[in-house]
Amino acid sequence: MMKELLKSLKDIVELLQEYWYKPLGLLTTEIVGIALVTIIITNISSIPILNSILYAFIILLLYIAWLYTRRCPKTKKGKVGFAICINCSNEEEREKIREDFIDTLQNLIKRGDIGKTFHVITIPEHISEKINDNEKAELLRQKCKAHFFLYGRVRLRDLNNKKFHVIDLDGIVSHGPIPKEISQQISNEFAELLPRQIQIATENDLLTFNFTTELAEYIAKYIIGVASTVSGDLNYAENLFNDITDRINRDQTNFPVIVKIKQRIPLRLAEINETRASMAHRLWTKNHDSASIEKIGEALSKINNPYLDRYRVRILKSIHLFLSSRDVDSAITTLSKCKLEKDNTWRFNLAFLYAYKGELHKAIRQYKFLADPRNPEIKADILSQIEDFFYWLLQEEPERYQLYCLGFINWKIKGDTLQAINDFEKFLASGDQGKFSKERGLITQWLQELKQSNSQ
Repeated sequence: MMKELLKSLKDIVELLQEYWYKPLGLLTTEIVGIALVTIIITNISSIPILNSILYAFIILLLYIAWLYTRRCPKTKKGKVGFAICINCSNEEEREKIREDFIDTLQNLIKRGDIGKTFHVITIPEHISEKINDNEKAELLRQKCKAHFFLYGRVRLRDLNNKKFHVIDLDGIVSHGPIPKEISQQISNEFAELLPRQIQIATENDLLTFNFTTELAEYIAKYIIGVASTVSGDLNYAENLFNDITDRINRDQTNFPVIVKIKQRIPLRLAEINETRASMAHRLWTKNHDSASIEKIGEALSKINNPYLDRYRVRILKSIHLFLSSRDVDSAITTLSKCKLEKDNTWRFNLAFLYAYKGELHKAIRQYKFLADPRNPEIKADILSQIEDFFYWLLQEEPERYQLYCLGFINWKIKGDTLQAINDFEKFLASGDQGKFSKERGLITQWLQELKQSNSQ
């Protein structure tokens, strides 16, 4: 009799575990709870009001417990959330995936110093079974505040007379506010690296599961690193990329996806230091301190070939050469390698360097090219930065009065004729009147043309 009772209780517990997260599970649990309370109060209490309170308390307690256990887990504050949302076709598959895939992936993600920054979340089955497209996955990612969301489903299928675990995978990575095209680039790279479907034969599934989880770890950390870079968390991104590199070097794997990641990491590290140099330059435009100039140089020194040939790196290198040592010739050489670039920022910088050097005919040639209406329109913020830089440098080095050729930019590119007149007049009134004689004559003609145009 006792054995039969214990077996019945065990069956009830197993049933409750299977259906607990569903409304049927709550209903069944409350019925069992009410039955147990009825047995108890039959033996110890005959006061109706106390019995009613006890019934109400048990029903409410079970309902609160049901709601609490059904809640969506959330990323701990200050951690990088890594959510795993895998739906399985049956309990046996669910246990296999939990032991051989999810638990292993969690251990891999959290190992080492970098792992301390992660909070790995396993999405419960009653939630994961509803996630079957990217839109639902994104809503759930936001709800659990995860930075990386790996989702999919696992089925057991017969293929060529063999049983296979068929794993369909997809993923989402969060990032800060960035341009749409960059967000799309991250999505495309993620789609390229993450295998959409994996088939694992049940006869050797442990070994293959282990490799699959390691592959997921590589891809996840790499994509999180990319997202962290564009979101501005450069130190964290750099640590992730270095961690991946150390792992790959130790494992000596030649798997195509991992090899591809290894090949891309040097570029990602170069992008990080390029961004650091850009940030230091922006800071310099605000405070004009030597520490910012040093930071530009420090970041650029960490960029190796072939990434020193990147357009933005060349621009920053030329800026650093000028600001740190007034090495105008080397800066001109650096910018001269940008001739095939469609963006014309480099031409402004080159024109400035020629003007600073006193070769005004070369500077004006560049400005005339930039003023051609067939060329792309120059952004207003770039023009503002150029103007601010010229006036700052004229205060620092008034002997470089030839920089008042800025009047040509104000006239032909900005359309600010009054400021152009002011700049040209300052140029003509400054320095040795016998110097820049050809340019003085040209600017005198421009000045007359401007004044005549303004008087009409």
